[in-house]
Amino acid sequence: ALVLIFDAFVDILLAWVTRVELIVDISLSENSALQSVGGTLALSPNPIDSHGMLVYRQNENVIKVYSRNCTHANCTVDAYSSSGVSTCSCHGSRFDLNGNVIDGPAEDPLKQYNATISGNIVTINS
Repeated sequence: ALVLIFDAFVDILLAWVTRVELIVDISLSENSALQSVGGTLALSPNPIDSHGMLVYRQNENVIKVYSRNCTHANCTVDAYSSSGVSTCSCHGSRFDLNGNVIDGPAEDPLKQYNATISGNIVTINS
């Protein structure tokens, strides 16, 4: 029984150690689009996602974050357009503000990350 408890502790510790957070300060000019509800931002590659991320402020308290990795052929999707659509320039797949496929050939939605907002700080978790 002691071995099982130790194994469970090691699993929890490894999950904690491998967790990565990315902080986005929306008071900075390059991130200021997220100060307004409906604002979007395209982040470059980072320690959490090698393709970068699409960030969308859905309301005052909800930030949606998706990988820019197209689920069709692993190309990097573009930033959201003013109409809230991200397009993959490789084969034309299009994704909405919820990461869902609008037009293929992609069939699966973009990977979503957990994010929180507190004041001017958006925290994105791996």
